[in-house]
Amino acid sequence: MIINTISYWIAEAISSIIKNQKIFWSGVAIMTITLFLISFFCVLFHCSNLLLDMFEDSQGKIEVFPDYKTGILEVKLDDIDSTAMQRVKAEILTIEAVKTARLVQDSNGNEGSGEQTTSYYEVTLEDYRLANQTIEKLKLISGIAQGENDIILKEMEYDLESKLWGISGVKDVEHISKEEAIERAKDRVPSGMTEGVPDDIYPESYIVTIEDLGMANAIAQEIRGLDGVGEEADDVLVNENSNLISKLAISAKVLAVTIFIITSVGSCYVMMNSIKLMLYARRREISIMKYVGATDTFTKAPFVIEGLIIGLVSAIIVIVITAWFCNGFAELANQVAFLSFLTTLSEIVPTISLILIALGVGTGSIGSSMSINKYLEV
Repeated sequence: MIINTISYWIAEAISSIIKNQKIFWSGVAIMTITLFLISFFCVLFHCSNLLLDMFEDSQGKIEVFPDYKTGILEVKLDDIDSTAMQRVKAEILTIEAVKTARLVQDSNGNEGSGEQTTSYYEVTLEDYRLANQTIEKLKLISGIAQGENDIILKEMEYDLESKLWGISGVKDVEHISKEEAIERAKDRVPSGMTEGVPDDIYPESYIVTIEDLGMANAIAQEIRGLDGVGEEADDVLVNENSNLISKLAISAKVLAVTIFIITSVGSCYVMMNSIKLMLYARRREISIMKYVGATDTFTKAPFVIEGLIIGLVSAIIVIVITAWFCNGFAELANQVAFLSFLTTLSEIVPTISLILIALGVGTGSIGSSMSINKYLEV
């Protein structure tokens, strides 16, 4: 009996939709517009969250890149006198890539002969990449040892991390190795933009967290003066605008929530009035059903189902539009670096779909049920 009754209600609702297509599609159009506005502000809210997440880690942080240009050569000397050593130094300094040359003399114990002094020059290069050609030029200088391991390229040891910790206002210092830098770059930059890029392009760095964002520029200036920090402008990166952008993102979230609530309430009001107009056009049909003895529930049910269908159809239309929009922007974000925070935008579609279906079905069915009460009194 119950199944037959429900089947009757559904059949009546579908029959009514077919007979009154103009009214039905008018209701769908109105609800689609209101649900689309709700969907739009849901997407705006999510985008604000993504933007906040992106800048959350960067607030109050300075990225510092060590000096990768300087290199040191350890140049051993033959057994020569001090005059010859000065001559060798003068000739070393004439080489274009050489920045400084410092004489080092080590005394080492040697069995059977007492102490033996080893002399070498610590030669600083302006660019470590010029090491090989500099070594070839050094080998031409008389007085420099010519053994295989007599000229060694060494890395600069600045102990930069300790120096960064020593700056007033620094809260934390994190060292990012080359391997970590590669992984971080692949996570932040769209995959299509990292293909074919050599791993050597990703240098190690230090992430300096500061206590007060207002001190960022002063601390950055102090960092630039440290030995071992790159001399280029982008070797010390300060996220000066992160605080402003975060505030804008929070404002966008508040705006989205406010408009979402207003739009939701407004959509329910508009839909209920639209349903009232639909029912007004069919008030005689409702009166006849009541006169022949139909109960309130029996009379209401087909109209409630009709409102439910209107809401469901409207929700499906808006879901399709929203999915197309979000997927399109996610694909665009994979190709445009500054939009990379939107690469996960399509992940919100299932959540928005549930919200739209709940609002559409709820507003349509509840609105129909409340609006029809006026016409049940005969």
